[in-house]
Amino acid sequence: MSTVKTALEVTGAMRLVAAARIKRTSEAALKSRPFVQSLQQVLGTVLHRLNSDGKSFEKLTDEAIRLGGEIDTVDQYMLRKIHRALQDPGATRRVLLIVVAGDRGLCGVYNRLVFTTARRRIEDLTQLGMEVELCCVGRLTERFFRRNYPHLLIVNAFLLGTGRGLPDLSLKLAEESLIDFVSDEVDRVELVYTRFQSMLASKPSIRTLLPLTPLGFEWDEDEIFQLVPSDHGFDVERKHCDPDKELDSRFSQKVSFEQHPIEILCAMTPLYLRQHILRAVRESSASELAARLTAMQAAEDNAKDLMHDLSLMINRERQGRITNELNEIVGGIAQVEVEDDLF
Repeated sequence: MSTVKTALEVTGAMRLVAAARIKRTSEAALKSRPFVQSLQQVLGTVLHRLNSDGKSFEKLTDEAIRLGGEIDTVDQYMLRKIHRALQDPGATRRVLLIVVAGDRGLCGVYNRLVFTTARRRIEDLTQLGMEVELCCVGRLTERFFRRNYPHLLIVNAFLLGTGRGLPDLSLKLAEESLIDFVSDEVDRVELVYTRFQSMLASKPSIRTLLPLTPLGFEWDEDEIFQLVPSDHGFDVERKHCDPDKELDSRFSQKVSFEQHPIEILCAMTPLYLRQHILRAVRESSASELAARLTAMQAAEDNAKDLMHDLSLMINRERQGRITNELNEIVGGIAQVEVEDDLF
């Protein structure tokens, strides 16, 4: 009974902590979606124009420099890789897979779903003849891959942490990914995270971070989020993306840029990468808290039911003992009375 009471106190405390943090974390995740989506659309417009011009990278760079753009050697190398990926999307040999899961358990099937998605993606990439390197976010993520995939190289491992540390974490991940991409350590960077849908539902997702593509996504089931008016100000509306329509979006036709697209691409790529990773880790953190809240609520309910059943069992046992003792006493008195009558 005392063990169940202790478990009930622990699960109740964890449920309260998750409930206190989930509102702030989920709001931060939802508010970051429209900004990242706008970055993605503008950046996709720039890439679409660069790809449709049909000019070589050297000509595009010379044009940008003649117009006053400042592009250093590192940026030129990064842009060259992006431009080469636009011209030849199949030139991929090595992939960096960033997997975002939790630091702790006790959150239902949240971590298992992320690991299952990452495992399937690793198998798909391996069958295509690509080498896979891992960047693990979350203590359990590193533990899982070191135990189950000892042959894969883990280039970095980070703790997911709390909401206040997520911006710094996303900055580190963006810098490390960009450095590996520019230095030719990897040809592609993909992100496995959990998309926050509601308090009761979340979905593991895969996104391509580098190289950039005109659409900014790889999977048709990825979603676009936009701000829409509501009675309370603004809400976030979800819509499914259509690759055929996105190339003809309003950004491609109506937006004019003052600087050369090469210079804009150079300035926006680090910002886009950092904000996209920040949104993903926020959504993963919100999904973990929601899963832990649901799991701890279920555990607390089960503990209460178990305490109720144990209380009934103990009361029945005690009542049975009391009844037996009373029967023995009554039986003893009756026996004494019978003996007195005989004598």
